[in-house]
Order: sequence, then C-alpha cells, then structure tokens
Amino acid sequence: MKKLLPLFLALSLCLAACGGRVPSQAKTASIAQKFFKKYGKKYKESTFAANPVSSVEVKDVQELQKDIATSFLLVKLADGSEVPVVMTLIRKPPLGWRTSGWEMARQ
Repeated sequence: MKKLLPLFLALSLCLAACGGRVPSQAKTASIAQKFFKKYGKKYKESTFAANPVSSVEVKDVQELQKDIATSFLLVKLADGSEVPVVMTLIRKPPLGWRTSGWEMARQ
C-alpha cells in the first residue's frame, strides 16, 4: 500500500497538469464579442461595422500547444446572418487569454 501511494500521487499530478489548459466556451465567446465590437469601430467598411455583433456561439475550442488555443465560432450579426470564424487565442500569464489572430472560415 505504501508503494502505491507515491505512484498514485504522481499520476494524479500528471493528469491535473493536462486539464484546464484551454479557455472555457463562455470566456472564448466573451473575448470574441469584445474583439469584433472593437474591430467594427476601427474598420468602418467591414462586415462587423455595418451589422454589429449580437452574439457569438462557440462550436469548438482546441489546444494547439501550451498557452495557444484555436476556436471555431459562429458570429451572429444584427441582421440575422452568421459569419463562421476561426480565432487563435494566446494566454499571457498576468493578463489571461487574448486574441492572436482570426480569419473567416469556409462555409
């Protein structure tokens, strides 16, 4: 029994290190909505300026490597249309998750 305790402890620490390394879907949606709101204000001729973002639906969040994640989003605009977007997020330790880049996905 005493020999199994260190093994169990080491295994539980390894499993704990793997979990929670991507942002939650709610956090990803919040980051994307704020980003596209600012993007619409900055670029007046873009799709996001003509029709403001009403909501963001997160379909998938995957880890590319430690502190870098990619997510597939459906950005819902005020006119009822949806824009599929792939967004890359990067975690900077004191600040949290930030947008590193994005592109419109193929439909």
